Amino acid sequence: MSLASYLGGAKEYIDLVCDQSEGSVEVLPEHLHHSIRANWKLLAENGVDAYHLPFAHKRFLELLDSLGTDPNSHKRSGVGYALGGGHGVIKSGPPSTGRPIAYWSPLFPADMKAAIDKKFDDLVARVGRGRAEDMAHTNRSLFVFPNLVINDILGLNIRTFFPTSPDEVEVTVWGAGFSNDTPEERAMRVSALISFIGPGGFGTPDDVEILESCQRSYAHAGIGYSDFSRGMSVGTTNHTDEEQNRAFWREWANYVEQP
Repeated sequence: MSLASYLGGAKEYIDLVCDQSEGSVEVLPEHLHHSIRANWKLLAENGVDAYHLPFAHKRFLELLDSLGTDPNSHKRSGVGYALGGGHGVIKSGPPSTGRPIAYWSPLFPADMKAAIDKKFDDLVARVGRGRAEDMAHTNRSLFVFPNLVINDILGLNIRTFFPTSPDEVEVTVWGAGFSNDTPEERAMRVSALISFIGPGGFGTPDDVEILESCQRSYAHAGIGYSDFSRGMSVGTTNHTDEEQNRAFWREWANYVEQP
């Protein structure tokens, strides 16, 4: 099938990334590469897990508090959607972490605030307030079946992962920006990537430790499945209803059940 047909509902969210700037998307030089001693499907689950932030990444939120962020802004709210074909997305906001595209936070240099505010005004003039707020004031994590995640959060990053055994997966992460980024904006993007997604950041090491812990627990308990039943009887799009996770598992089941 064509790429557009394969992406289905995921295409809209990729377009939302590409349309954030009049410049073209650029993948930043170099990449981050690491492995996790866990089944690859746990990382697929993690890519669109909407409620682990305040528990798994508590130290990161404490850092934001120390920089002057309002603690109430850490409370998660948002939506999760199944997009067909195993793809899914979670959206939340407004982001306490800020977004380099057009939403300043204390995590970014103070002298960048005026420039970031102007970028939002320019975005409103170009695409309208509604779409501008969706671009700039909303965090998104998009999962494209079977092994691609695009995190449009405090920075823009692209993650792929490939299993090397039933209990180990190799992960590669690229940062991304736009061709018309100023040097200051590009440095801000790199800093945001390293501080959270990087191997010594506030996000990835937490996720790796917890996923490996889950893998050990599953093996010890003899349980070979994850429970993603939240919201099944309700049928809402609340970010904790897990429909975006079930989308992956349904598509995976379709593939493995084929003769």
